[in-house]
Amino acid sequence: MRAVILSLIVAIEFIYYLLIAQTGIVEYFNSDMSIIFWLPLGGVVGTFAVILLKGSYKNKLFLAIFLQTLITLSYPHLSSLELFLLGLSVGASAPLIIRMLQGYSVWVIVPALMISYVSGTMLFTSDVANRGILGLFLSVSFLIMLYFVDTKEEKRAISLSYLTIFTMSIWVFLDSALFETLSRDAVLSIWRDGYSIEIALFHTVGVVFAYFFHKSFKHSNRLITLLFAISYLSYFAKNGILLSAVYPFVISYYNVVILTTLIKERAFGKIVFAMALIGWGASGVGLMVALNALLSLVGIVLALSAVFVLIYSLIELRIWQRWSIKAL
Repeated sequence: MRAVILSLIVAIEFIYYLLIAQTGIVEYFNSDMSIIFWLPLGGVVGTFAVILLKGSYKNKLFLAIFLQTLITLSYPHLSSLELFLLGLSVGASAPLIIRMLQGYSVWVIVPALMISYVSGTMLFTSDVANRGILGLFLSVSFLIMLYFVDTKEEKRAISLSYLTIFTMSIWVFLDSALFETLSRDAVLSIWRDGYSIEIALFHTVGVVFAYFFHKSFKHSNRLITLLFAISYLSYFAKNGILLSAVYPFVISYYNVVILTTLIKERAFGKIVFAMALIGWGASGVGLMVALNALLSLVGIVLALSAVFVLIYSLIELRIWQRWSIKAL
């Protein structure tokens, strides 16, 4: 039962991030970086400051979400200080939630991502100025459910390489750059063009596929690179149908890989570093790419990377086939 509740609170905070912190704030302030800059700044500070706070992970998480609840009362009319404090609370909660997931089955992640992505997709077109009640409901629900969840010790924890963390940040950057560009595109915006059902469906398929077929980080990296290349190609070709299938699929897939990888990390400090780089650094750079209309440059680099991955995979497959024949 506690695992079910944990899955729900993960979904709740992810929905809050998607609809309030990520799209709500940015859209309400018309992508004015001089204003919304305070949100990611607070996010970075909050992510690292959580290490300095005394108390259990659960108590720290309660304080972070309680602050989030207080700031949400003023949404969307937030001052620079309130934006900073909102970023502080969201930034602090991310690594703490990762820590809470340790010791629980990976199945906790699957329904959490399904619920959050389907809900986020269906509510994406809602008026950002009227999401305050939703944000307040999500935050209060989180606080109530948190009472029934306990942390567990992960006995099989490992130490992740910084290359792995950097690779995951590249995925988030590619996602953020395309998402922020799409959400501002007057010609093709799959969420506003009637593809909500398809997007929700392929988000779900991506989560399930990742759970059952994610075998190794290396092979997942190749698949994610190729799928992002197809997503970018679909966008440049203005193919909404293909984009609404491949793009949500790869988003869900790589998020399952990220979460299932990070919950294995035994050092909380490295989790904090990863969330700062992934959650704020990579997504922030992606937003800047979108605002400066540099997606084409990113697409070219991604296409070259995809070609390299494809050639390397074919060569590796041929070597494996030759080795198998000799072994026989």
